[in-house]
Amino acid sequence: MENYESSIDYPVHNQREARTSNRKQIISRLFSKENLSGWVFILPAFILLIVFWIYPIGYSFYLSFLNWDMLSPPSFVGAEHYQTLMNSADFKQSLLNTGLYTFFYVIGVVVIGMMLALLVNQQLKGIGFFRMLLFSPHITPIIAISIVWMSLYDLDDGLLNALLTSVGLPEGTWLASSDTVLMSLIIMGLWKAVGYYMMFFLAALQSVPLHIYEAGRLDGANRWQMFWHITLPFISPITFFVVIVSIIEAFQTFDQIAVMTQGGPSNSSLVLVYYLYRHAFEYFNIGFASAIAIVLFLSLVVFSVVQYFISRKWVHH
Repeated sequence: MENYESSIDYPVHNQREARTSNRKQIISRLFSKENLSGWVFILPAFILLIVFWIYPIGYSFYLSFLNWDMLSPPSFVGAEHYQTLMNSADFKQSLLNTGLYTFFYVIGVVVIGMMLALLVNQQLKGIGFFRMLLFSPHITPIIAISIVWMSLYDLDDGLLNALLTSVGLPEGTWLASSDTVLMSLIIMGLWKAVGYYMMFFLAALQSVPLHIYEAGRLDGANRWQMFWHITLPFISPITFFVVIVSIIEAFQTFDQIAVMTQGGPSNSSLVLVYYLYRHAFEYFNIGFASAIAIVLFLSLVVFSVVQYFISRKWVHH
């Protein structure tokens, strides 16, 4: 009996010793003299990450379980704010508007940004001026851009309606109608952003080795085939980066909504961040606003993770 037990315990004991030994080796490598200097160099970044990212997320998660108006003492309400969110028509409307805005914005940024990069990737005299001109909206303050576009969208004296009537087309309703307000905001957002993302695509295009195009020409490939089979695979890592960053940017859309529509008319331009702002700084319902922030954060995490796994099928590193 003793021999049988020892035959069972022996390999288990060895496995434990092996695991303990591996653990000690990993710890000794992490804190070895060679790695210690590396830990010191990345320590400031870790501290900033904890102070400005991890701690605010944790504190917002804590606040989302409280009822607090910043004046009276907070009270614990459990998951009540999340239950209210699930039943809120305004929240569902803001979620739908954010999804629609993100979908059209990301497609526009990728397609128009890539087309502009292909256009300005020419060795022409003075091409730098056109690149600067296309990039310039990005460095213009969003408040100033919003005011200018409000005048363009004006129903009585706006330039866009004047152009439409001059060619015999009906006038647009732009920001005044629930049917067109979101698309009007997307157009303005794309006008500001495409020049910025064009620069990423331009850098990626200029990194494609020229001898691969020459090999494609020798094989008889036309321009479309070279674009589809050479250019797109080579710039796919940058395209993935643009998709992720533009999704995050679209989810955080706030300034132009606050200046141009305040979520109207009839909440048809209400997006998640403005919905959060409304509850935090107009209604002073900090716990409810924190619950919206947590939902927004989790939505971005889910989008990023899904994109990461999908990217394995089309991104070529």
